[in-house]
Amino acid sequence: MEINEKQTGITVINGKNKSIKTSKRINKRKCDTESGPSKNGEKDAFDVLARLLHTTAFELKEEAVTLFVSKITSKLKKVLIRQNLNLKEVKKVFDDTKSLMIGGIAVAPIYLPACAKTSKKYSLSEINVGVLIDFPFGESPFKTKIASVRQCQKVGADEVVVTLPKALFAEEHKKTLKKQLKKLSKSFELDVGVAVEITNLAEKDIKHVLKATMQSKVDFLVFEFGQASANEVIEKLELISKYKGKQKIRILANAETVESVSALMKYDIDQILTPFADDIARSLFERFNLKIKKGN
Repeated sequence: MEINEKQTGITVINGKNKSIKTSKRINKRKCDTESGPSKNGEKDAFDVLARLLHTTAFELKEEAVTLFVSKITSKLKKVLIRQNLNLKEVKKVFDDTKSLMIGGIAVAPIYLPACAKTSKKYSLSEINVGVLIDFPFGESPFKTKIASVRQCQKVGADEVVVTLPKALFAEEHKKTLKKQLKKLSKSFELDVGVAVEITNLAEKDIKHVLKATMQSKVDFLVFEFGQASANEVIEKLELISKYKGKQKIRILANAETVESVSALMKYDIDQILTPFADDIARSLFERFNLKIKKGN
């Protein structure tokens, strides 16, 4: 049975209870902080700093919470692939991305012109816009992929994610894979990442994917999880962590909650691409009663 820490007043660590004596010390420090100066005459650090900065301890604490919330939201990227949004709705996505401190937007190629227009018209160039090319299976000819990357660069995308078919990572296609990765990593000015659907990849395949992309020096690698269960995702992440080295790894998955994002961040993930990025960020702001700054 799960022990509710709030009900017992005792913190549980690794299945063992801290001593009641320790809990009493913690509660005493809390009372001291709330009641004002400590025994040595020093006030709470927030009060001291607030006085130096001519502000309030409350505002400082809110800024501190906002900073740590942004460490989560900046890891998110909003996936936008539904092909029925108008320009006004695209503008709202930009506004939400900015006000909720989300790390950027990953869009289907059809949305790139609208994103470029929105960015320029409303001075939102700080919003990172990435394009998902040949998502989700990577079945288009390689020449088509290259043409799409060139077009994205011309229109003004910040980065592209090119999905490659899983079959390309088989041993018999080793030379073709190396050639394509080299072309992608050295031919463009914008950042280029490679994506592969990971759900059915065995350990040796994951190791091969990581090694091949690392040697090619593409800017980052995206693993697409599709409809994988939570246990399958964790199992794959354990393998990725085992072989990834210093490579930047991103995850494209239907992460829907703060808790699921937190679980992914444990594995040193560079970024999490999810259609629910704005919902997750907004829930964090609401949970900690933070103000959401309105867009332009």
